[in-house]
Amino acid sequence: MKYLTSNDEGSVDKEKVKIALVYHFFAEYRRPVLETLLEDPRFDLDFFGDSRNQSMPGLPVWGPGLEDRGFRAAKCHFFPLGFLWQRRVVTATLRGDYECFIFLGDWKFLSTWVAAFVARLRGRRVLFWTQGWRHEESGFLAGVRVLFYRIANGLLLYGPSAKQIGISKGFDASRLYLMMNSLDYKRHVELIESSSAEAIRSRREKWFPDVERPVLVCAARLQKSKRMDLLIEAAYELAVQGDPVNVLVIGDGPELPDLKTRWETARRRWTESGRIESDASVVVFAGACFDVDEVAFDTMAADLTVCPSSAGLTVIQSLTFGVPVVTCDDPVRRGPEVDAIEHGETGYFFETDCVASLVRIIRGHLQKDPIEVQRMKDACRKMVDDCYNPEYQAGVVDLAVRGGPAPA
Repeated sequence: MKYLTSNDEGSVDKEKVKIALVYHFFAEYRRPVLETLLEDPRFDLDFFGDSRNQSMPGLPVWGPGLEDRGFRAAKCHFFPLGFLWQRRVVTATLRGDYECFIFLGDWKFLSTWVAAFVARLRGRRVLFWTQGWRHEESGFLAGVRVLFYRIANGLLLYGPSAKQIGISKGFDASRLYLMMNSLDYKRHVELIESSSAEAIRSRREKWFPDVERPVLVCAARLQKSKRMDLLIEAAYELAVQGDPVNVLVIGDGPELPDLKTRWETARRRWTESGRIESDASVVVFAGACFDVDEVAFDTMAADLTVCPSSAGLTVIQSLTFGVPVVTCDDPVRRGPEVDAIEHGETGYFFETDCVASLVRIIRGHLQKDPIEVQRMKDACRKMVDDCYNPEYQAGVVDLAVRGGPAPA
């Protein structure tokens, strides 16, 4: 599947386009792409969102206080089952002089149905920024999603899998734009360029007594859906088979107490079996960390990122630093960012819920020769450099808001 290139961007006129971007709220991790869009001379952008995060605990909000840069407060009113109505949005489509509206493409946002219809009736271009389809769907709700998406002139999708499913459901490929996803790419590049072998070793020394052992890392919210228990069990089994590892778990969440208990139980099993303590794997729970630099250096110090299930932005974060990602092979249990994983190139897929399969994948990678490891590191970084960064996303927005066809 073809991604956007500079030639694609150059195929349309470049007069400044006035855009309204509408989200329920803007999380802090969206700041880099929003700043890129706000600073881009091709756009005159206002962004509408709630000043509070009422739906996703733990995510800081970005935008309030930046009214001089285009932030427009649009309060959300929530109803049961995740439905909401967002004030000010319909009024913006009725009275605003925007040429294009980009809405978060969630069919449960009732105000978006109305606002998008109004915008289309007024001859304005409408785009939905959405994960799209994460897997094949059927039934009534699947039909509602398709009906909702057809309101828009185009969809800004998180990855190729969603586009392929959209095409199979009858959507015109030229209306399905690969928007992908991103983090703080510029800052991450700065950190990569400033890093050194000494800094990486120092990072390992911070967490582990034996810095020569391979390091597995996962930075994520610790929820049951992540199946982090599989990583704990895999670490134990690797040690049993003579290949102990260091594991760094970065994050907090409802599963943290259970994971700590599981690891303590595994350590007791190890001791009671008469094995030498120094031959065991080491698992460290670092807790939550919202410092981009800290998480970056911890990731760079790792050999692999292992997120057994429901992997999302963790994938992009890891690939940015040249660290391959391991996750399950069930398309229902992974985020759209997993499209960035190419088996054997930028990461691996193991058999879902199978510890033995996960152990084989981890060991196989750790036994690769240095040349092959470097090749994969380069492939990881190239994936992010090519299309998982804010500059790439700005190019997609430029093409989509002007009505240019998405690359086939």
